[in-house]
Amino acid sequence: MTALRWGIGVLSLMLAVGAAGCGGARLPEAGAGRTLAFEPGVPNFDLEALATWQEGTPGVDVYLSIPRLSLVFVEEAAGRRYRARFETLVRLLDEPGREVLQEHLRTDTVQVATYEATRAFEPLLRSHRLEVAPGAYVVEVTLLDLESGQQAVRRQPVEVADASAEPALGGIRLEGRRPGAAPAPIVSLHVPADVDSLRAVVEVYRAGRPGAATLEMTLLRFESDTSIATPPYYVGPSFGSLAYRGLRDERPDTLQVSRRRLAAEAGEAVVEFSLPALDPGVYRVRITARPDGPAPGGRLERVRDFTVRSPWFPRLVLIDEMIEALAYIASERELRDIRAGETPWERKRRFDAFWGRLVANRQVAADLIERYYSRVEEANLRFSTFKEGWKTDRGMIYVIFGAPAYVESRIDAEVWHYGYVGDDPLSTFVFQRVRPFPADLVFEHYLLERRPYYERPWSRALERWRNGSVR
Repeated sequence: MTALRWGIGVLSLMLAVGAAGCGGARLPEAGAGRTLAFEPGVPNFDLEALATWQEGTPGVDVYLSIPRLSLVFVEEAAGRRYRARFETLVRLLDEPGREVLQEHLRTDTVQVATYEATRAFEPLLRSHRLEVAPGAYVVEVTLLDLESGQQAVRRQPVEVADASAEPALGGIRLEGRRPGAAPAPIVSLHVPADVDSLRAVVEVYRAGRPGAATLEMTLLRFESDTSIATPPYYVGPSFGSLAYRGLRDERPDTLQVSRRRLAAEAGEAVVEFSLPALDPGVYRVRITARPDGPAPGGRLERVRDFTVRSPWFPRLVLIDEMIEALAYIASERELRDIRAGETPWERKRRFDAFWGRLVANRQVAADLIERYYSRVEEANLRFSTFKEGWKTDRGMIYVIFGAPAYVESRIDAEVWHYGYVGDDPLSTFVFQRVRPFPADLVFEHYLLERRPYYERPWSRALERWRNGSVR
């Protein structure tokens, strides 16, 4: 059965909205390097720094992935092309991150032919190589949008081993090919589900250490929560449940184990492991190197975590995805009726009829649909973790109530204020950060402190959505 796609292109001004400041996308701490969630108004990007050795010379390969959507484009030639300009400042710092050891500045100009191309989530890829001596470093990259004057910073530690003295294993690089594109590194945390020929690439260096070795790649899948957030006045998830923890790491599913033998005389090797087609979920690639006999240092290991998302992420394109996202404003009976359609076209007809029953005026209904799915897509950009952002507690509140007036950030909590009059409990939402998932995974997980008195503001907000008066 052919799935029905029904994209409505509602993300055009997403990065301009929310200037009031929804705090769901904080600057990643040193070591993250990747955009955990989009921060409105700044040039979001992902960083990966990998230790490599080229012809025996140690260095760091720096990869940047910059979605066009996060850059500001200026119209030129009466709308016949659009241009964005940005600078990248790559710095190599000592391990404490205080002393600048190297600094490289680059200016880029990007031109596209259509306005739609400026809204694409597909990334621009940039790379830079830093030749360094063996040691521990921090790579810091600042991206400055020359049109908006806004900038963002990413940092990532990297350790370059002395491959002339001991065996070394480089970092894991994911590579793949999107439809119609050439193979390219995948830098971001999220991997599109339509990537073809996905593979994990690692470099091994054993100069001065003869002897055969075995390289082993293990692909793991973590069980993760995919449930849709429940209303704010419901009872929250029980302690220790999957919805509470977000991820389970005790017994991940092993999807693939592959091994490569390295000959005794091989001093340097680039090894590729092909990965299977993967469903949406949370994954880890683990690569280990073991010498056949006893050797100083013994086993070496590297890991790379990633998620697999819809090819159209953060947009909702398939009609069944759009129906699922109605969970916050449609009743269970209404959802059952829409889903009962036997074909995508019948479900699309029932989907349209649902909105038509809410608002008789066709233009008002169209505006309401655009507003609702804009919120859903924005929530995906801002709050996606191990599941889509709109399904999270923060995503639910954002979709129904919009961006808060201001956000109060605490060590392990976010407080969203929808009013400026003190701490009115009816207009204040507290999200606690939950930590009992694997400490070495990068995902943030926040749960709403649910309260019975939220039923009244929630019901009022739903009424505004269902009568078309939401703003």
